Amino acid sequence: KEMNEKKVRKEIKMEEKKRALKEAERHKIQREKEINERKLRKEEEEAMAQQQRLMALEKQLNERKRELKRKEEERARKQNDIEQMNKALTEKELDSNARLIVARRQKLKEKEDEIQLKFKMLEFNKKEVTVQEREINNKLEAIRIAEEERLKKER
Repeated sequence: KEMNEKKVRKEIKMEEKKRALKEAERHKIQREKEINERKLRKEEEEAMAQQQRLMALEKQLNERKRELKRKEEERARKQNDIEQMNKALTEKELDSNARLIVARRQKLKEKEDEIQLKFKMLEFNKKEVTVQEREINNKLEAIRIAEEERLKKER
C-alpha cells in the first residue's frame, strides 16, 4: 500500500510538474505573442510615421515644383517683355534711320539740283562769253580791216 501511495504521489508530482511545464510553456508562448504584437505595433507605427514623412516630403516637392514652374513662367514673361522692348526699340531706330536717310537723300537731291542749276548757268555764261567773244573778234576784225584800208589810203 505504501508503495502504491508513493507511486501515486510520484505520479501526482509528475502530473504537477507536467502541468507546471505546460503552464510555463503557455506563459512563454503568451509572452512571445505579446512581444511580437508589440513589435508589430511598433513597426506599424514606424511605417505610419515614415509614410507621413514621405507624404510631407512629397508635398514639399510638389510645392517646390510649383514654385520653380512659377519662377520659370515669370522668367519667360520677363524675357518676352525684354524681347518686345528690344523689338520696339529696333523698330524705332530703323524708323528713325529711315527718316534720316530720306532727309539726307532730299538734301543730296537739293544739292544736285543746285549744282545742275549752277552748271546750266555756267553753260549759259559760257555761251554768252562765246557770243561776246565772237562779237569782240568781229569788231577787232572790222577794226583791223578798217585800219588796213586807212593805211592803204594813206599810202
